[in-house]
Amino acid sequence: MFVQFEAKSLRDTRDLLTTVSLKEAVDFVERNPHKRLWKLITEAALDKLNTGIAERAFVKNEDYYGVQLIERIQNMDEKVK
Repeated sequence: MFVQFEAKSLRDTRDLLTTVSLKEAVDFVERNPHKRLWKLITEAALDKLNTGIAERAFVKNEDYYGVQLIERIQNMDEKVK
């Protein structure tokens, strides 16, 4: 039998993403860095089409393909986005 518990910082980050601005959530993750937390920031930033924060989160996760994705998104027309 397996039981999964989320760490407090993971729960807090999810709460911050739903209650406060993305910038405040990024500040929290910078104080408590972890790859999973940066992934949450990436997903939230892409949902809001905030490519600057998404690119920064991809860099923190050392995700080269994610950075390439951001470059492609930035080159798209606004209608396509």
